[in-house]
Amino acid sequence: MNQTEMLVKILQTEEAYSEIKYLFCKNKSIHDWKFLFFRENSGVAIPKNIFLQEGKLVSLGVNSHENFNFLDKNQASNLATQNTSQFGFANCVNFDSNVVSYMDRLFLTRDKDNNLDLFLFLRNLLKRGRVDFTCYPYMYENYTKLDDSNVLEGVRSSLKAFFTYKSFNNVDEFDNYFYNKQEHDYSQKICKESNDFIQGMFRMKKEIDKKQESSHQKLIQALILQSAIIKFSSNKGVKFKVEQLFDFFVNELGIFLEREIAICYLYLKNDRRTARFFGKIQKNSKNILNVIEGMSWDLSHIRRLEGAMTESEYNKADFEMHSLATFDNGLKEMLSIYPIKTIAFSKNKKIMIFVNDFKNFIEEIDVSVYWLKRSPESRRIIFEKTDWDQFIRSKESELLKLMN
Repeated sequence: MNQTEMLVKILQTEEAYSEIKYLFCKNKSIHDWKFLFFRENSGVAIPKNIFLQEGKLVSLGVNSHENFNFLDKNQASNLATQNTSQFGFANCVNFDSNVVSYMDRLFLTRDKDNNLDLFLFLRNLLKRGRVDFTCYPYMYENYTKLDDSNVLEGVRSSLKAFFTYKSFNNVDEFDNYFYNKQEHDYSQKICKESNDFIQGMFRMKKEIDKKQESSHQKLIQALILQSAIIKFSSNKGVKFKVEQLFDFFVNELGIFLEREIAICYLYLKNDRRTARFFGKIQKNSKNILNVIEGMSWDLSHIRRLEGAMTESEYNKADFEMHSLATFDNGLKEMLSIYPIKTIAFSKNKKIMIFVNDFKNFIEEIDVSVYWLKRSPESRRIIFEKTDWDQFIRSKESELLKLMN
């Protein structure tokens, strides 16, 4: 972290709003940076049109706050000269893998009664208007599986449903599709959009395979697997289990995943707020590995949403406000128990500050002792040299032995 990034982090941590405005006007050191501060009772209200719930289907933001402030060089200049400012942002809902898969069934059968939560959710989104939609979470979960012809055809069909929904300009067009008894075939345009998107998924797989990159999803999956192993392998107290968790971070994981480590820490403490999200990790669970992989995807999607907020495809938007549409209501608690305080971003750089101070959040041990065990560079080498696919298989095998 260079000096400018260190300064940005200090300004974020201290919520030094006046100092940031002063530096924007008098100093060029942070001119390329933008700041988002999430707040409870002040600032601009986060739009409600991207946050709603129908039954078990809910759209979630990156945390539970209802207001925010935005500040960049232009905002600071306007506030200094005119005592007022304006900024623009786009609203976007990202559909996760289960939502897109169920859309396929809904759009093929037009059976509203047996897919009522999804039907009402999609309809109400259109009623609220001024919202964009993506299926990027679905894309990330499936792009590595397209060599399987059955998966490929399923993805193709699901994407046709998604792009059909995305083509609706208003709720009347949506209603016409579902209430008009005339048979609907997907248009050539929809089929082309679906095929083009799939080709993009193939290119993504090829590029990532070439770079041999490991995604945050794999790291989070490894972290949750290890947390479950610690949970079920010992009857010792919380302090012992927390020590094992941090030994794993320092000696095997390498990368510091603040929110995810904090969540796993609370899981090992049997914190009731983690019960719904971790509830399916049980000794008698027949699909425990799939459950853990799904949990890791949920948390990694939130990370991607945080990154997507810092840029925009729209010329008049300073940033984008994103939400995740998901059937996993347990994820909501995970966002509220370790919420984001502020995001600062500049080009390809992003600095996150959370409401909780991590060192004080971990009560049983002195976290600074573990920072000293290995340097950041030493930990990064561990991360880079690990074959994460093989590592995950090893941890899965270890967990299954504990369960039998």
